[in-house]
Amino acid sequence: MKVLESVLAIDPEDLQAHYNLMLCYNGLGDETKAKEHQARYLRFKADEAAQAITGPYRQLNPEDNNERQAIHEHVSVPLEVSKTGRSAEQSSARVRSAASLGASR
Repeated sequence: MKVLESVLAIDPEDLQAHYNLMLCYNGLGDETKAKEHQARYLRFKADEAAQAITGPYRQLNPEDNNERQAIHEHVSVPLEVSKTGRSAEQSSARVRSAASLGASR
């Protein structure tokens, strides 16, 4: 059981660890801990079922699949730099800011 608890210290959503701890605690007669691990097992098991349901969509839409991941990267694109040394985004922000100042007068 110590090994299973150490697995959960690394990955608190590990299905096998929760399932096996549920069985261990049931066998030992510790109903409280058995129910705790059963609840977690069922909760994370539902997440796996959701992955199976959304799998075909995610395969067809890799950008959406990337956004769904807890840790993911965004592709950076270079910004155009004008002769003033400002990026197009910075220049647009200055124009919007100046326009909003003029509109508030």
